[in-house]
Amino acid sequence: FGGHGKDALSRILAPMVMEIPNLINSDFTHNVTQMDALDFVKSNSGDICYLDPPYNMHQYGSNYFMLNTVALWDKPNVNQKRGADGRFVEKAGIRKDWKNTKSPYCYKSQAPGSFANLMDNIDSRYIVLSYNTEGIIPFEELFEIMERHGKVDLHIKDYVLYRGGKQSLSRKNHNMELLLVVDRQSRKGVSDRTNVERFLNNRKVLNQLKMPYNPGRLRAEFQFDSKGLCILNPTLGGVKVFKDYTFLEQPDNLNKLSETEFTELCNKLDRAQCTNNNEECEVLISLLEKEEDLRIVSKLQKRFLVVYKKLAFKKYIAVFNDITRIIEGKIGLQESNFIDLKDKTHEIKEIAKLRFEG
Repeated sequence: FGGHGKDALSRILAPMVMEIPNLINSDFTHNVTQMDALDFVKSNSGDICYLDPPYNMHQYGSNYFMLNTVALWDKPNVNQKRGADGRFVEKAGIRKDWKNTKSPYCYKSQAPGSFANLMDNIDSRYIVLSYNTEGIIPFEELFEIMERHGKVDLHIKDYVLYRGGKQSLSRKNHNMELLLVVDRQSRKGVSDRTNVERFLNNRKVLNQLKMPYNPGRLRAEFQFDSKGLCILNPTLGGVKVFKDYTFLEQPDNLNKLSETEFTELCNKLDRAQCTNNNEECEVLISLLEKEEDLRIVSKLQKRFLVVYKKLAFKKYIAVFNDITRIIEGKIGLQESNFIDLKDKTHEIKEIAKLRFEG
């Protein structure tokens, strides 16, 4: 995508450098294997066992095949055949034997059972698992499987899911990376699960607040003061969170909410969110039509260009053209908050044209 649209050439054409890794001179004995994880834990024991299984449908053997080639160092031949249009027949160059390493963790029907079986066969005091909230195994089921083996502590950090060249029209791409630690010599307690669920609820709300919102639906769901600031929830002490469509403040007292209030708040936020990039573009245009603060205008313009570019893909051609007609109309009428967008929107239209034709 970036090469054809010529908007990522600096990254694509940048030189690749193999850096020397940091190695530790140690007297300890090390052992590296290529065994299946289940077979490995059945024949090995230790103090700590760290697990980092696949968490979605993407098989390592096909999506990370270059790493397998580096590990095997068998230098397979690359198919150089091209089609009538001059393009490589096998653009990705995926190894033919990738199916030999298919993982059950990439299938919803197999992942929970495979993980439970793996946990049952691990011989170590601590088990550390890296997973995330978009994983094939639902968090509740994951936690329950690990809880059978001892006390579970949860560590978490937010990150935005990298979607590569495939832009999704949906904006719900905030994800949470999980690190779960089981201590098999400590007994689980009711408070452990309660604390985990409370923590996840907090993070869910804070993740939701990172999303763009439709001002009209916000007003339908929440109270607003005379200055147009949204009051997130009276239970939170009247924290004023939204201005127009974006998050302003981070509520620091979400723990005051009951489970019922959490659910209600999450449902309200879900209903008020911009459902996709198309809607966010429309919201940004409507805000630019009336905004007088030049600093805010600049921020709205920058955000509009980011979202507008995400629509510049063949599968969104109709939506892209609709937004283009609207913005060109505004520029043509010399509306002050839209004139500055002329050159940048033209660049994005040129990229879109290449992508649509390709």
